[in-house]
This record gives sequence, C-alpha cells and structure tokens, in this order.
Amino acid sequence: MASRLKRPPASRPFAYRKGNGLLYRLPGGLKLAALFLVSALIFIATPPLSAAGKVTALMLILGGSLNAGIRPWELFRGIKPLLVMLLCVLAFRSLTLNPEHLPVFDRAGFKGGLVFTVQILLSFSANALLFRTTTMTELRDSLEKAEAVLARPFITALRPLQQDWACNLRAGLERRYLSLGIALMLGFMRKFFEHWENANCAWDARSGKGGINRITALIPLLTERMIRSAAETARALEARGYGER
Repeated sequence: MASRLKRPPASRPFAYRKGNGLLYRLPGGLKLAALFLVSALIFIATPPLSAAGKVTALMLILGGSLNAGIRPWELFRGIKPLLVMLLCVLAFRSLTLNPEHLPVFDRAGFKGGLVFTVQILLSFSANALLFRTTTMTELRDSLEKAEAVLARPFITALRPLQQDWACNLRAGLERRYLSLGIALMLGFMRKFFEHWENANCAWDARSGKGGINRITALIPLLTERMIRSAAETARALEARGYGER
C-alpha cells in the first residue's frame, strides 16, 4: 500500500530518469532544438504535410524513448487531467446547433478536435521525453552558452554607450537573464508535476474520494505550493544578486 502511494522520484511525471543511452549523451541544447523541430512537425497545418509531420514526430518520439530505455507509455504519466480536458474539448467541438437549436454531430468539428487532441498528446510526450533524459543543469548550461554567443555582438555594440538604458541592457545580457528566465519556465513544468504528484499521494493516503472532490481539494493546495515555490526561487535569486540593478 505504501509503495503504491509513495512513488520514487524517477517515476513521477516529467522527472529525470538516469540512463546511459545515446539520447542521454547528447548536449541539452541539441535536445532542446530537436524538441522545437518535433513541435514544428506536430503543428504543421498544410494538408499534404500535416499527416506526414505527425507520423515523423511520432517515429522520432518512439525512437528516442526506446533508445533511452523508456517504455513509450511511461511518457504519458500525469496526463489524466489534461486528457479529461482534451475529451471535453473534443466533445464540444463535435457538437453544433441546427436551425432548430438542437445539438447535432459535426463531422468537421470532430475531425478538427481529434487532430488537436493528437497534437497535444504528441507534444506532451515529446516534452516528457526531454525532461526524462535531461537535467535542468544541462538545459541551463546549454541555454547560457547559446545566449552568450547570440548576445556577444550586442554587448560589444552597447559597451561605448553610457546611457542608463544601455548600461541596464548590457548588464542583463552579461548576467544571462534570458537563459535564466527560459530555464525557470522549463523548470516550472517539472515542479508543477512534482507538487501535483505529492498532493495526489497525500490525498490517496488519507482515503480521499476521486472525481470532482479531488480536484476541488487539490487545486487550491497546488496553487499555494507553486506560489510558495516561486517565492523561494525568487529569494534564492535575490540572494545571488539577480534582483540588483
């Protein structure tokens, strides 16, 4: 019972899972770029390329998960709330009102909703694969290196200027605020699922009921924990001088 309620960290949604496959040895920046490519393939809207893009993205995700030793269905851990939302969207898009204002099945709406559902599921699994094979340190280091290369010409151009706005902008570029912001945004997703899983386990341990009772009880708790986590991160950044101007 206890082992079922308390999952190890590596089994949580979007949690890092140790491994030694090729995917683990690739630089974090390259994997992040691959995620952008896969996302572009998933959301291609041009009819001749739309299906091919989704199939290609699916093959890349399956190949990456198998290479990393991750069973494909493990990428969908924590997807239940999102799946419920997607089913609701699909149901709403599948219905329309006829001239008598009665709901009837809309084939075009159903098709559009189904495509949207597939896109979100593929996108979710691609993001899960990135986070399960890449640490936040790897992502942060790769983002900092990319920002350093891209920001160098701007820093050089701003150095002779003495105006306040130029000094502030140059300081921000030198401190790598952009890469820090992106890294914090990416870390937010992992932290969200960590808090959600902990709250779920606590609810199950207290024999809490499922359905709407679980959602109404856990959403305020999750919101409080995310706000507290954000405040702790802000204090840690201020202690390192990131709040100074």
